[in-house]
Amino acid sequence: MTKPNDDELELDSVFEMDDNTFQDAVKKAKKKIANRNIIISVLVSLGVLIILIVGWLSLMGLSQAVAIQDERMYSQIKSPNVYEIGYQIKGNGLFEGTLSFTRYKMVGDFPIDWNDDVINYNLFGRSGRVLGDHSPVQTTDKIDGLPRFYDRDVKERIMQFYHPNVDYKTIRNDIIQLKNVGTNKEIEMAISFDKGYSPKEVRNFLPSEVSLTWYWVDTYSDSDKRLEDHSLKQENGNIINFGSDPLFADEVYGFSEENIEGISSEEAFLRDIKEGKAEVSKKEYSQEFERIYDHLRGSSKEPKVSDMKIIGVIVTGSSPQLNSLQNIKQIRSSVFGAIAEKDY
Repeated sequence: MTKPNDDELELDSVFEMDDNTFQDAVKKAKKKIANRNIIISVLVSLGVLIILIVGWLSLMGLSQAVAIQDERMYSQIKSPNVYEIGYQIKGNGLFEGTLSFTRYKMVGDFPIDWNDDVINYNLFGRSGRVLGDHSPVQTTDKIDGLPRFYDRDVKERIMQFYHPNVDYKTIRNDIIQLKNVGTNKEIEMAISFDKGYSPKEVRNFLPSEVSLTWYWVDTYSDSDKRLEDHSLKQENGNIINFGSDPLFADEVYGFSEENIEGISSEEAFLRDIKEGKAEVSKKEYSQEFERIYDHLRGSSKEPKVSDMKIIGVIVTGSSPQLNSLQNIKQIRSSVFGAIAEKDY
């Protein structure tokens, strides 16, 4: 007689079980299967959770990188005499984050605090300014009676520009107020011209006593709404025309007077426009890059330096230095910006 194997013995033991023993065995087997299923479910859930977290971090990181690139590329043509130190992450929510770019101005050799550029970005790649009131502080100048605007954060004067093709009801001339500014001050000033000039012409007719820091490029078409008159229709049908407003510094486009990588500042500006048109993701910004590119090139295949017209600049200097602008016939308007007190 052959000896029964293990399987046969196990089968015999099952048939030899009484009802209670059999039920206990079934319960143990069910419990073992249930525990195994729980462990598998937990492991699968943890795996899915890890994948979701890694995916979320990747998408948020990509959205953050895109937002940083867009802001930096746009600020290269948009922020007159404003420089960035770096950015801080002010907050990260489940679907959005906040970035704050620390900024400053250079007035002569002196850095001046400027407002931080704070933006929100989200998981889906969109970004924009923090919602709320961003209007500047407004006062009335006691000397010329015109409105004077100050940055809401740092309380420094905000520069304004006057387009040469627009008839304004009043035009500011702060050059005549230089005598009221102490000689121990370093002054930032926005200069608007009577027409468009080439960068070379601008460098030639501005006096060497002032420091030329930034150029305002004419990027406007004749139908640009930013240059239109503002009017109000009264109940009796009469229309009150308020005229056009000068443009704030953060509404104009241009480039800094810098020679980087062996190319002129105006050539660098055209490069920045071309790169921004191709690389910026934010629709609002990419449309502006596209518009400026098309305006500058006209009927040509691509824009050239010879197509560029400078209609204003930013200069810095002391009161006596800026006073050398007094008799420059090409100057239509002059507006104070930030003012630094020399510490020597």
